Amino acid sequence: MKRPILYVTIVFSAGIILSSLFSVSIIFPIILSAAFMVSAWAFSRNSKISHASFYLALLFFGSAYYINYCAIPSDHISHFSSGEPKKVFLRGIVTDDPADEMNSYGQNKTTFLIRSEAISEGEVWNRTRGYVKTISYQDPDVSSFGDEVIVEGMLSTPAGLKNPGVFDYSKYLQLRGISCFLKVDPPGSIKIVKPLNGLSVRAIAYNLRHKARSLIDANFDKRHAGFLNSIIIGDRAELEEGINEDFIRTGTVHVLAISGLNVAFVAAIFLGIFGLMRIPKKINLILTLILLVFYTFATGANPPIVRAAVMFAIFAAGYMFNRDSDPVNTLSLAAFLILLYNPREIFDPSFQLSFASVASIMVFTPPIIKALNLDRGIRRSLFGKVKFYTLTGATVSAAAWIGSSPLTAAYFNIVSPVSLVANLIIVPALSLLTALSFAFLTVEPFLPHLGGVLSFIIKLADEAVFFVNHILASTPLSYFRVPAPPLYFSILFYVTALLIFLPKKRYFIMAALILCNMAVWSGVVQDNSDMEVTFLDVGQGDSAHIKTPSGANILIDGSGGGAEGSFDLGRSVIAPYLWNKRIFKLDALVVTHFHEDHIGGVIYILNNFRVECVIDNGSQARGSYLFDKYLEIIKKKKIKRFIVRRGDVIGPFGGASFYVLNPGPDSTAVDSNDNSLMLKLKYKDFGALFCGDISEKAIEGMEGCGSFLRSDVVKVPHHGGKLGDMTKIKYFFDQVGARVAVISVGRNNRYGAPSKNTVDVILSSGAKVYKTKDDGALIITVDNTGIFKEKEFGQKN
Repeated sequence: MKRPILYVTIVFSAGIILSSLFSVSIIFPIILSAAFMVSAWAFSRNSKISHASFYLALLFFGSAYYINYCAIPSDHISHFSSGEPKKVFLRGIVTDDPADEMNSYGQNKTTFLIRSEAISEGEVWNRTRGYVKTISYQDPDVSSFGDEVIVEGMLSTPAGLKNPGVFDYSKYLQLRGISCFLKVDPPGSIKIVKPLNGLSVRAIAYNLRHKARSLIDANFDKRHAGFLNSIIIGDRAELEEGINEDFIRTGTVHVLAISGLNVAFVAAIFLGIFGLMRIPKKINLILTLILLVFYTFATGANPPIVRAAVMFAIFAAGYMFNRDSDPVNTLSLAAFLILLYNPREIFDPSFQLSFASVASIMVFTPPIIKALNLDRGIRRSLFGKVKFYTLTGATVSAAAWIGSSPLTAAYFNIVSPVSLVANLIIVPALSLLTALSFAFLTVEPFLPHLGGVLSFIIKLADEAVFFVNHILASTPLSYFRVPAPPLYFSILFYVTALLIFLPKKRYFIMAALILCNMAVWSGVVQDNSDMEVTFLDVGQGDSAHIKTPSGANILIDGSGGGAEGSFDLGRSVIAPYLWNKRIFKLDALVVTHFHEDHIGGVIYILNNFRVECVIDNGSQARGSYLFDKYLEIIKKKKIKRFIVRRGDVIGPFGGASFYVLNPGPDSTAVDSNDNSLMLKLKYKDFGALFCGDISEKAIEGMEGCGSFLRSDVVKVPHHGGKLGDMTKIKYFFDQVGARVAVISVGRNNRYGAPSKNTVDVILSSGAKVYKTKDDGALIITVDNTGIFKEKEFGQKN
């Protein structure tokens, strides 16, 4: 058995995954693991039975280990939290470097982690443990890493947006071991009990991190500083969205996050410097490892850089003990040690991408090099050397692309063939920029004139990288948006890739047959002639998707986002939802009105989908960045724009039509809630009302609609809050007579919606009320007879 560590890691990982799929008591895997270990010992003379028993014992040990790791102790902080925020005092240790940024409302926002030690809801303090993500809008820079603090604020359980096929933020926080949020309130609520000893290694590292950021911010404009802070110290808060988007599209976004690639560059710099100083190689490796550990702390000790540092440490240990290191075993040992420390890492996309990419380089590069005869005297001439290094770089890039493509498709809905070329350009450029940046940070405090020269060179190099990357990202067919592939498809992809590069011809034929089957079956989509109406969970905003029986797709509103630095619901929720449903074109995009929580995400959708037409109320919102951007995009992309009023009909779309009920023909051009488009979707005997943000004034104008208001489903206006005179609101909902009422609302929103009065009025009309903040996305399915049924995607807290 040539690579036992590889097999041990695979089986241990399988045990972790197995226990995540089934909820069982820890006693069962413990008993099974012990039984198979006894079997391995009892049949030690029979290698096949012994080996099989050992790996089964390891499998169940992995399951038991994961169950034990995820067990929540009785004093865990999560037991003190619930869905509704409550005021507490929390004492604990700040465990990371507080990050400052501006939120979408122009407020300064500081976030940091606290390892909790005690909690109080009054006079009594209770011991506790667990990590809390702390958010402060009033006290920037009041604390730093390692400080023991007492914080007063509102404690709550994080709840991600619940939508089909979309990233779940609450699960992401669970992977990081974060159980609660604490919103600091009021100002001055953070008190430092005991500051960190500034002589600790991590404190010194964070101090250097701050000085590096200050030097970069002082010598570069925001565009360049955001990029340099990202690649040098792992701070992406100020990175321009357009630059980030280009790196995503070219498959080079990994250079923007401190990861294994950055560690390799930094290690090469240290090894090179110590080599020039003629320091013996073993001592060189030890010094480099020490500096890498220090650099790991300085960049925030994020999991990708920790993984890379662990791999370097294993490699260095093998060399110092004069052991020939097999790269695959080294990689496997690094994965095993990381999973022993935190078995949840296996579900982290960055963990999967890191190891898949590196493993692919190790597995696929040698056979590709052999097939291209790159190992046979190609480097004899200057041209041969250039050809060798170019083709070798392309081979490594291709191997990494093979390993990462299914995962990038699954997590980011993108496949970037251009990355094969982009990485050949961007990666060497990044190594140069890293070296220049380290040189700049070293000399600037002592030789500012030389620092100025270096900063000028770095700016030129930055602009060259931005320019080339943008050209590559804008090239036709450089990238494709794709739905997340199912697990079986990804497994078949990797199996096929392995078969292609195995030496025997019959394996290649098997791979070709698998590829043909994948191509055929991946295009088979179940015939579904039902209409679907999905009210997405987008926090404090609105967005609904309608798929008609003919396959037409209409999006109503895009919730919030659009502005630089704000959380973009269009990018993070609506677009992935559409891509994962194989939707790349919208037949119509409706904007009910131009408030940020309705139009914000529309900007991203217009830029990244083919939109046949936009429909709005024609209101003017001049001076609004989002409105101006909306008009600019539809003009640039020559998208048809229809302005509609009461009495207009949109459609039909395969038997489904939209009837416009608001605004009236004599409404003003002022952008307001009461000028929101109000639409009725009609399909056979089914009707659904989309009310935008109308309130009492607009509702009074509905009196002439009479029985036409009657609908099966109603999207409650203005998130269920501030609707006006409840007598008139009750009359409206009684007229509608809906069986289902949907309130699109966020948790802890600043409007206080939905009000209890509104909910009571809706319930009294006979409707069942769904709130997206509790129930997640609501999916209404209507069959070809007009009969509908609803399904909530999320679960109530």
